[in-house]
Amino acid sequence: MSALRCLHRPARSRLTAAWDAEYQAFRNRDLSVCDYVCVWVDGIHFNVRLEDDRLCTLVMIGVQADGTKELVGDQDGRRESAESRAGMLRKLLNLAGHWLIGLPVGCLLCFRIGWGVVGLWIGISTGLVLVGSLVTAIWWRRSRALAAALADLPAG
Repeated sequence: MSALRCLHRPARSRLTAAWDAEYQAFRNRDLSVCDYVCVWVDGIHFNVRLEDDRLCTLVMIGVQADGTKELVGDQDGRRESAESRAGMLRKLLNLAGHWLIGLPVGCLLCFRIGWGVVGLWIGISTGLVLVGSLVTAIWWRRSRALAAALADLPAG
């Protein structure tokens, strides 16, 4: 950011707006055209501060069938924070719901069983319903744990 300080304020605003637009386009791009063979998530920790609460960027890397690696997603946050992990978990669940469950089931119903486009939509819907059920189960479990923790607090 110090290199940007030498620019005039309108140029700085224009550049940061363009970079923000590029970043949002990257985050919202269509992943349906990508064929990932392997996906992994890792954290990059920065030693900018000497506090216990260090900055961290969680990245999701995908390997395509031809061996090329590309950045699938990223999430900034704090080291070992629940928000950072939850953001990446949402992206993984979305990827799994569409590509690991929905599309294979849809292709099976569409092409093997012969249901056509209806089978494809049923397969994709099945993947999303399973992911939604998993997210709901996680939410219920966390809500019960929070309710139990609040019940253990002394009154007053």
